[in-house]
Amino acid sequence: MDLSVIICTCNRSQSLKRTLDSVTQLFVPENLEWELIIVDNNSKDNTEEIVDNLQKRCRFPILFVKEARQGLSFARNRGIREAKGRLIAFTDDDVVVDHGWIGAVVKAFGEYDVQCMGGKILPVWEKPVPVWLSEELYDRLALLDYGNVPLFLTKPVIWGANFAVRADAFQTYGLFSTERGRLPDKLYSGEETYFVSTLLAAGESILYMPDAIVHHCIPQERMRKMYFRRWMFQHGELHGLLLGDYPYENFLGIPDYAVRKFRSDMSDFLGNLLPLNKKYFVHQLRVIESLGFMIGRLKYKYG
Repeated sequence: MDLSVIICTCNRSQSLKRTLDSVTQLFVPENLEWELIIVDNNSKDNTEEIVDNLQKRCRFPILFVKEARQGLSFARNRGIREAKGRLIAFTDDDVVVDHGWIGAVVKAFGEYDVQCMGGKILPVWEKPVPVWLSEELYDRLALLDYGNVPLFLTKPVIWGANFAVRADAFQTYGLFSTERGRLPDKLYSGEETYFVSTLLAAGESILYMPDAIVHHCIPQERMRKMYFRRWMFQHGELHGLLLGDYPYENFLGIPDYAVRKFRSDMSDFLGNLLPLNKKYFVHQLRVIESLGFMIGRLKYKYG
């Protein structure tokens, strides 16, 4: 088997249907052997029915499995264990894959000696973009566009909605960290960037392939300030929890450098209080992230 495509889902049957419809329209290179693996992470809606209908009308192999342990990392790891492909590609249940996506993924590994690649994640906005939602915040929506030329990455900045890995890399470096990754009640993330960081630290090459494109559907609720505030707070909280024991100068488990960062972030925020200032909301989010980190440290130290 050349390629396994993994899609994890939880209670997003209609969004998943849109994604799967786009998968059926993919151009598949001649003689490519591939499979689609759909991992259901405890859905309570009609996800199984959607997949069953797909299996009845499609000729390519479709494997539907259920992962009882809640969390995106558990679901992705289950998909990896089930995969038979030499290459494993990931996308999400809220994207529309470009017609040439699979071809571009396979081409990346055929033309470049890399262990991992990521591609463009372009937005499909449900509503007009508010003025405050600047491109500086796009990475919080898992959007990514580094231009139209392939390039090797030196930082782990590719997202799970559009990336692929040689299967043997998971045997060498392990699966996704289950301490990270989205949960139903937490906007945690970072399992894919942590994995890519491991590859980079080991000297492996990571490619950005601009022709590998998916379109991320951004609903109205993700275009609200409260969503970004929650995302940043919980992002900071997770980092605080994962820091572990900190033996250097600290106050109640909060490192001195974190206190200094909070003061700096607060100073920048207060210096840009005018709502008409485009940096106003960005600075507010940095303060919120710092607060989340400190709360995470307190939770780690005191439960």
